Amino acid sequence: IENPLFESYDHMERSRLITNDCRDEDTDYVAHPFMHLPDAQRTGIFASVSSTFKKALLATGILWIGIVIGFMLATNEEMNASTSSIEARRPVNAPYAARPLTMLQKYGQSLPHAGKVSLQPRALNTTFDDAELKKLQIRLITNDCRDEDTDYVAHPFMHLPVQQRTGILASMSSTFKKALLATGILWIGIVIGFMLATNEEMNASTSSIEARRPVNAPYAARPLTMLQKYGQSLPHAGKVSLQPRALNTTFDDAELNKLQINVDVMTVNEKSGLQTQRVGSLYGAHSFNYKYPIDEQALYELNEIRRTCFHFALEEASIVQSAVIRIVFHRFDLENGFDRVLIRHFNDSFIDLPLSYTGYHRNLSVQYVLNKQESRSICIEMQSDESIASHGIEYDVIVQYELCEWSAWDACWAMDLWGQRWSRGPFMNGRCGLGIASQHRLNKTLPIVDENILNANNTEGFLLCSNANVSGVNGPEYCVKRKCEDYDNYHEPQFDPHRLPGYAWYNISRYYNGAGRIDPKYPDPFRLYPSPQNNLFTDFTKKQWIDNLIQRLKTKSKEISDTHQNVNILNYAILDAQHKEQTMQYLGAKVIYSLVNGVPFMVALSGDSVASGHDNMFMSTYPMQLQSRLRKWWIETGNKGAAFATRNFACGGGMSSDSQGFMPVSMVTETFPDAFNPLMEILESHYDDWYRNAYPIHTVDVELFEYHFTEGGGTQSSRELHMRESAYLDAIWGTLEPINGVKSVKDACKPWEDIEKSTNIEWTKIYRGKYQFMVDSYLDKMGVTYIASDHGLPGSCPLYANGTVKLDANSKHDDDGLPPDGLMWAYTPWWFRVNWHPTSRGHRVMADIISYWIISSALQFMEKHKEQINAFQTMTELNSFLKEKKGDWRNKLVQSIKDQKYDEFVTPSFCARKDMLESEDREAIQYNDYCESIPFALTNVKPMIYNSHNLLNEYLYLKDGDNRTFAEYIQQTGWTWSTADNIIGIDRKEGTEGNMDTFWFLKPDEKFFDNMLTDWKKQHRDITEDEKVLGAFHQHLIDNAIYMQFVVKVPKYGSGRIKFFNGYHCDEWLQKTNAVKVYVNTLENVMKDSSGTELGQWIQNKRCIATDLHANTKYVVTYVPMNVTSKSTARNQPGWDSFSAMYLFAY
Repeated sequence: IENPLFESYDHMERSRLITNDCRDEDTDYVAHPFMHLPDAQRTGIFASVSSTFKKALLATGILWIGIVIGFMLATNEEMNASTSSIEARRPVNAPYAARPLTMLQKYGQSLPHAGKVSLQPRALNTTFDDAELKKLQIRLITNDCRDEDTDYVAHPFMHLPVQQRTGILASMSSTFKKALLATGILWIGIVIGFMLATNEEMNASTSSIEARRPVNAPYAARPLTMLQKYGQSLPHAGKVSLQPRALNTTFDDAELNKLQINVDVMTVNEKSGLQTQRVGSLYGAHSFNYKYPIDEQALYELNEIRRTCFHFALEEASIVQSAVIRIVFHRFDLENGFDRVLIRHFNDSFIDLPLSYTGYHRNLSVQYVLNKQESRSICIEMQSDESIASHGIEYDVIVQYELCEWSAWDACWAMDLWGQRWSRGPFMNGRCGLGIASQHRLNKTLPIVDENILNANNTEGFLLCSNANVSGVNGPEYCVKRKCEDYDNYHEPQFDPHRLPGYAWYNISRYYNGAGRIDPKYPDPFRLYPSPQNNLFTDFTKKQWIDNLIQRLKTKSKEISDTHQNVNILNYAILDAQHKEQTMQYLGAKVIYSLVNGVPFMVALSGDSVASGHDNMFMSTYPMQLQSRLRKWWIETGNKGAAFATRNFACGGGMSSDSQGFMPVSMVTETFPDAFNPLMEILESHYDDWYRNAYPIHTVDVELFEYHFTEGGGTQSSRELHMRESAYLDAIWGTLEPINGVKSVKDACKPWEDIEKSTNIEWTKIYRGKYQFMVDSYLDKMGVTYIASDHGLPGSCPLYANGTVKLDANSKHDDDGLPPDGLMWAYTPWWFRVNWHPTSRGHRVMADIISYWIISSALQFMEKHKEQINAFQTMTELNSFLKEKKGDWRNKLVQSIKDQKYDEFVTPSFCARKDMLESEDREAIQYNDYCESIPFALTNVKPMIYNSHNLLNEYLYLKDGDNRTFAEYIQQTGWTWSTADNIIGIDRKEGTEGNMDTFWFLKPDEKFFDNMLTDWKKQHRDITEDEKVLGAFHQHLIDNAIYMQFVVKVPKYGSGRIKFFNGYHCDEWLQKTNAVKVYVNTLENVMKDSSGTELGQWIQNKRCIATDLHANTKYVVTYVPMNVTSKSTARNQPGWDSFSAMYLFAY
């Protein structure tokens, strides 16, 4: 700590290495022999000795140590490959706990190193110099609880016979050498004795050493982790090189009080399984360089996940305000789409969605600002699939302490959209709801900094105000400007309903600015907010937690129902009485499992414009009000890590299950590795160890499907596919009807017993036969629900407050009036509808129906199984019980596909029928063969924010060495990347609550191809017939690689098909006119073809499907314009200019 910046800082905290040695007790640590304590706490015999004397004594000792080491090096008393065979041996005195950091040497079977490599923090004397040591391999391994005795710590020095010594002291007498060595050892003893006497080590008289599991570190980090607490930790000093040959990867002492690094590898190879390498416990930081592979010309391994995590904290006592953490990539070269890097950012109180990158990047960097009293973890995770490797990644993680002041956070700002017309809303004036705020870097140096420090060329670990390499803004972050629930539109000075654009039919004052909604308590709609502590119990055996949980469930269910006229309005919206109880048992077990084990509970919601939030603020949609209703309760009720979140991936317009039936998996969860990759089995077996804190989402608990207005384009097979994708997510699947309200007073006050009787339904007959695929086998094998939001509303009585009713004589806009006493709404269209879309209050009732169903299911489960749960003695017993009760249709579905025996789960009714594909029967369109495996789906449709692995534009095919960006590629091939919508979605962090269902698509650039065709005709005047011109021009485009190419993968066990779309659907007319020809060829064939002209099979059937393909194979799909003269003339006769690419599905 020889730095004047810290001379007056008396509370420096230190770090500790701990290792997991497979024992149950969490008390293992590797202690460092030095601990710096304040002088007041030193009680040794030298405690009163002056600082100058101590420094002189220490310096003299270090000098003698150097003399001894120099003596041994000079006489070649180290390992000499030219004269001896190197054999790694277990050191006699090495403790068991030292094994996690090991080193093996064997001549002729190892790798060279260069320069110096420091193997452990503070062990600065364990360096290896380049002399006659020709080959040295250093390997980090961890004890993995196997029986093989394969862990070694090699000795750095080997004594050779005198006649083989060639150093400058080789001729000295043995007596002189022994005296020199003895003197050095004596001085070493004096120094060590001095430090022992002054209690600079772990001393029980001054500090209690207790090994604890790190708060923010995942389980997988335990073998080498770091904790700091004053008097209970150990420092390192100087520099630590983290990898052989990465000699620039040093960490300097500064003031970042907590830093832990761990490197984990999960791979499928000859040593399949989870292999872990650790580099741990560095006090302070500046820069860490990571290369994989080290040789830039080499290729990375296939089928593995390689993750490096950094855990930071800046304590309140820090004399700097903040630290800036930057991840700067110097090399980023991965297979497009299939291989990628995810950056995970989280701490105890939040988990961000991962940032996802793939392909080739020239300048990629990510920055985070860490303020006082904050902690965060950053994991850089590289994923590679089973084929096609590239040259990998190199990046720096740079941590610098901010010497510049930062402003306070801005006031929360939201965009004023008063009077502006958007295609789909939102109706807001920026005076309530979610907004954004930022911090700004000020050009003002902190007063604690001595100018001499800034001029001492010793500032690598610090960030000066003049530094232009970092962003001067921290944010924007979401913030809550003010609640919208009680916003008074009636007394809004600006409010003028006549200026409101769009299709608002009902009373605008009742829903503008999200009036009446449930507001979020936590601002970021996309983060997971896990419980930071164990709220249910710290000791499972103390069973009062059971009654406490039951009481909390009762209180929450009453809180929800008390906002309604009658609880049956919520209860009777859940139909299918025959299967309702069983589904509620599944659901209840899922809830309890989440709360007890501290894991997220996820609800995914797909659908049309109702769910996506047209004519509404995004946080007013029922998916987001559901999150606002339950998120805080989950945090306050569950054990550490418990969280509740919804994922609204609905999309309005022309969307139906015909396209979105393929997408519940790809638009909601992380899809790597795929279902049938051996890596998935390894991942699932280590899931808690590997992902405990970062929580990548691979499954959800509930998946709801709401397609009331646009499902005309769907089929029985696409809806069945949607449900089976949900089964793969291990989700309870349900369909949901949007709310409308009771139109007339005469339709209200119906007897509750009559409403209850009508909750019995037959799935195959409801909703005009849309669910004929829902056979009894599904109902018996998985959780299924039907939610009809209006079903319980006719029981409302009175419908309006007495004396306020306005009857609609023309039956055009329904009866109106004020709510009954104590309610925020009446259960009618005037309160629940903007037009055909619900209002913020209508969305609220839909959210309450779902939230009450979730909470009451958990309450019913706990009351039913209370005695059984009370009898369990361990968490293992309880979890075994909960896993059985919450169902396991995911594994049954996957196993049935692997075994090619559908009845092991459920034999598909409509979506695995190849026999119907060529049929001319009118009903044949209802059948398909989507469900023989789990489809591979690519899309450009928003919301993209959850779609970390399956964006169409990220799967461009580029030949090896072609490093064009996506923007460069489409510009040079004549395509455009655009959207027809003018929505500013909430995900863009620009201060709006706009919905996110924007359609991004790739379209041919008309002007580009018109000009190209004109130029081509001038050079080929001999070709005059239109058909021949177009054919020859089409071939000209192919010869010059003027086309768009994507790579997709037909999944293992798939039926061997690829389906493309024009816009939302397969456009048969465009197929007939050959506006754009689409080809398919194997990736292997395309890679072999140097000419780029072998495009393969032309897809020309009326269903836009390539057939007779191979399962578990990658294909290149190529789009080439053909009939570029056909222009759109009418809605039912689109031209080539209306072609757009939004989806690609392989199955």
